[in-house]
Amino acid sequence: MSDDGQRLTCRVPLSGIFRSPKPGAKFTSQLIFGEDVAILSDGGAYYQVESKSGVVGYVEHDHLGQVDTPSHIVCVPRAYVYVSPNSLAKAVDILSLGSRVLTDEQRGDFAHIDGVGWIYQAHLCTMNDRFRSDPVSYAELLLNTPYLFGGRSAFGIDCSGFIELCFAILDIAFPRDRGSQFEASLPIEKTRAEPKRGDLVFFSHHVGLMCDKATIIHCGSPDRRVTIQRLDWAMKRYVKERGRSFLGFRSVPK
Repeated sequence: MSDDGQRLTCRVPLSGIFRSPKPGAKFTSQLIFGEDVAILSDGGAYYQVESKSGVVGYVEHDHLGQVDTPSHIVCVPRAYVYVSPNSLAKAVDILSLGSRVLTDEQRGDFAHIDGVGWIYQAHLCTMNDRFRSDPVSYAELLLNTPYLFGGRSAFGIDCSGFIELCFAILDIAFPRDRGSQFEASLPIEKTRAEPKRGDLVFFSHHVGLMCDKATIIHCGSPDRRVTIQRLDWAMKRYVKERGRSFLGFRSVPK
């Protein structure tokens, strides 16, 4: 990813990264609130951007704004934003797990996000004191999230977006697409005999995250949502029944 030039931040709960700068174009990935991107060009209605995971595409001009240094990260699957610090107030937005926010005021159970609204403090953790330290803990918060091609949020996600988001929450930059994830990870057989919690398991056209040496969490078929299943079930499903290749277990460099 380019480190030079202008950077802007996603200022809406969810924004598509599109293949071309025109209405109706297909999106290949997404940004969630507070994620910053490198600006490659400004075409008026769209910016051409490069995400931290290396995705290049087009984002609507009005969805990006000034970069703030976030103070907190959303640590629940989805967090409502209210017009005032009151549980009976109108909810005006909803943020995905992993959204990064800068709070400027606390009042009772709520924290204020400038220009956005009020959010429960219990739905946030500080950037320097995250309450979970491994990607599987965040992956488990996404259980039952529906499959969405190109998705990478608690509103909809695909297999590689699921992996990338879980590591991005921990500030571990990792590629967005499965093939690049395979290349960027390391084969475990060089250091140990069995997979462990946090390792990746690769099949042709699919990737999952190991909860332990015998269990996988992933977003795929047949349920088309994030599920936890036994590894032997996944081997039967993807290799024996669907004819895909098992490509091995790999670890993500920290």
